[in-house]
Amino acid sequence: MFIGLLAWRVRMQDARSHAASGGSATVEGIETVVSSRIGGRITEVLVDQGKRVKKGQPVARIDCADSEATLALATARVHVAEAQVGELAAQIGGAKDSVAGSRAHAAAGEAQTRVLAVAQAQAALDHSMSFGPLAQYGPPGGGERA
Repeated sequence: MFIGLLAWRVRMQDARSHAASGGSATVEGIETVVSSRIGGRITEVLVDQGKRVKKGQPVARIDCADSEATLALATARVHVAEAQVGELAAQIGGAKDSVAGSRAHAAAGEAQTRVLAVAQAQAALDHSMSFGPLAQYGPPGGGERA
């Protein structure tokens, strides 16, 4: 019997929750959902509840301190990156100059080697011209040439 009574009470509560309320209401105007492109805390409401607003009219002000701080940080990072790019470009220019200097130094060394080779060849030629076919026997009198 207790179970039957409990089942009847549950059924009656369910019937009441789906029944009409019996009250009355008046709906005025149209509600519209508004949103912001950015998140933040509302610092000021610019219109009164129930007043008409036009498209594009601001209805509230939002605290943008967090967004402004994020923008300032991003701007600072951009400036740091630009400075690093400039520094690397200068290093590349210095490296190019260093390579060009090394190449010029190597070319000067090669030119000096050629000059020495020509001077040695000229000295050998002068030596052979001085003694002619007898050069193989050395200077006359068996001594050193003066």
